[in-house]
Amino acid sequence: MPHFFIKILKTGLWVIVPFFLISQGNPDQASITEMPSQGHYAFVVTGGASENLNGIINFETSRETSARGSEYYVLRFNLKSKMEGLPHNMEFSISKPCKKNRISAGTYEVTRPVNGFLNYFEGVFGAADFKQMGDQPFFTDKGTISIRSLDGDAIIGSMSVTLQNPNGKKIRMKGKFDAIRQGP
Repeated sequence: MPHFFIKILKTGLWVIVPFFLISQGNPDQASITEMPSQGHYAFVVTGGASENLNGIINFETSRETSARGSEYYVLRFNLKSKMEGLPHNMEFSISKPCKKNRISAGTYEVTRPVNGFLNYFEGVFGAADFKQMGDQPFFTDKGTISIRSLDGDAIIGSMSVTLQNPNGKKIRMKGKFDAIRQGP
């Protein structure tokens, strides 16, 4: 009789232990699986505590000239939080010299870490203000923005970036967006 209970216990452990191993997620690998509705984003932020960020996203495009006379295509994403969770404001820009093709579907990388605002570069730059994380803004350190589809009034894509503030605190943000063109 004791062998019967031992066999049941062993079989039960073979079923239960893998379930617990699979179900234990790492917050750094958290992801958003559902596509947000039009004009919205859904991100997961890790670095300390894991937070879900949801809000409204819109974009604008422009052709701008630097002080040196070089022309750039610029695509700016403006993100504003809903009142739930972590209040925040963010802006991400993709910039590309006009000598090359316009900004289109594809993956764009953060070209270099920057601890301040800058204009006219090639690549991705972003800044974020998280009110609950102190007075220091966060700037892109590394990562990518991927544009899956782009038409005149909508951009669908994803983002995976690491942001850092001037004090060295880093956060990772990953998720999907469905941006609409900003009205006049």
